Amino acid sequence: MWRRRLATSAGALKREVSIKDASQPLSRAVRMVIKATTPVVSRHEIKFGELFYKNLFKNNPETRKFFNEAHLGKGLQQRAFTDAIVRFASFIETPEKFAPTLERISHRHCALGVTPDLYPAFHSNLMKSMYEMFGEAVSPEIGDAWNKSLTFLIERCIRSDEMQYGKMESRKGGWRGEAPFIVSEKEKFGKEAIRFRFVRADGYKDGFEFTPGQYLTIRGENAVPRRHYTITSAPGEPHFDIVTREIKGGEMSGFLKKHLKVGSTVLAAAPCGHFVAKDNFSHVFISAGIGITPIYALMRSLGKDQTSALYHVDTCINKHVLRNEILDLGIHDVNFIYSDTEELNLREDIETLFHRYSIAASYYISAPADFALEVYEILKRAGVNDISVQSFQTGKVDHPDPLKMPPPETLIHVVQPSYAGTD
Repeated sequence: MWRRRLATSAGALKREVSIKDASQPLSRAVRMVIKATTPVVSRHEIKFGELFYKNLFKNNPETRKFFNEAHLGKGLQQRAFTDAIVRFASFIETPEKFAPTLERISHRHCALGVTPDLYPAFHSNLMKSMYEMFGEAVSPEIGDAWNKSLTFLIERCIRSDEMQYGKMESRKGGWRGEAPFIVSEKEKFGKEAIRFRFVRADGYKDGFEFTPGQYLTIRGENAVPRRHYTITSAPGEPHFDIVTREIKGGEMSGFLKKHLKVGSTVLAAAPCGHFVAKDNFSHVFISAGIGITPIYALMRSLGKDQTSALYHVDTCINKHVLRNEILDLGIHDVNFIYSDTEELNLREDIETLFHRYSIAASYYISAPADFALEVYEILKRAGVNDISVQSFQTGKVDHPDPLKMPPPETLIHVVQPSYAGTD
């Protein structure tokens, strides 16, 4: 079907698309076309993602501010975007299975301030890219099916985003969009890290409600880049704490270290994020580097009775952020591995953890993408299904089947949280 040539004119192929009638369910004929053509999009995911962003930024340059330039430059964003489209299309027959991914999408969209008026740019540029890349192979039937499917997806995204915005706004101390915060404390934290404390500029002091493990999205008043940082303070406190580590060449981390001082103002979106504790009696945590920040937030909230174990890898003890704070939690099974003094036997260590706590536990991974993927695969081979993953890098790490990995974070902006200044 995909390679069938057209008798239709090119002008008809490139017709404008509109977002309407999205509430109608997709017909069986549309679903069959999407199922048949999705593997082709998947095989060309890198080139398709590159073409989409080229068109998006050319036709709608106002959208560029939502993206991490470093991730775009490495091609990670482009690949992650196509992974998200493929995931949606792969669940076209069972859209309820896409619901967890949709929730993740909305968390990120609301953190970045995505609004309904931005979706037509996504829709039109995706369709334009499809026509440009596959040419006459996009028959009227195929073009119509993808147009209707994307319209269906967008309508679901808009509804889900609005629900998330409502939750953010209704929480104690919550708000919608961005609110000004003032730096009340700035403290060196270990060899390379810095702890910042933010208070509301309007003097609000009644405490903030959020779920441990969530992040704060901040930017300077005159700085466009937005970055996501795990909240390391506890819910209910009248301030937000974050811990960041400067990355060489990192635009936002450099700004925080060099230019953000006590008294400076930043703009922040309300807490978002889905990397939160499951409803279970046993929790096992695995982290590396600055990935310890969300892990610390989760362990502190669960306490020593529900935190079964922590396995953390870092380059050296001097770079280990929150080490003393973690030891103060009194967790029984804590393992710190420092690569400058000892050899890392990751597979053996993770398998030991699994044999100790079995599949009954919930497992959490927070680490750079390559480390996270390796641990994820070890646990999956052992038969573990309850795995939550948070990694620092946008995009799919090389893997034979993207559906075997946790779903991408977002659709329009598929960037995973830079929890402590990875850029």
